Amino acid sequence: KQELNVLKLLIKNKNKVVTFDEIAENIWQEKVDDKFSLESLAKIIQNLRSKIRNQGIKKEDIFTKRGNGYLLLG
Repeated sequence: KQELNVLKLLIKNKNKVVTFDEIAENIWQEKVDDKFSLESLAKIIQNLRSKIRNQGIKKEDIFTKRGNGYLLLG
């Protein structure tokens, strides 16, 4: 569910950087202060990338914008 929420957010903001904070608020909502960590967010993105690649989708990928967030190009 978390991966799907992140994917929807990235698609909605395609070709724009979505900040770590924006993604965290989307995933954890009111529990963001208790749950958020860059490590847990990175793991969600890693799992999402793996699932996208396993589906044979090569033209779109999720890029890390170091110190800022993630970007879906397409």
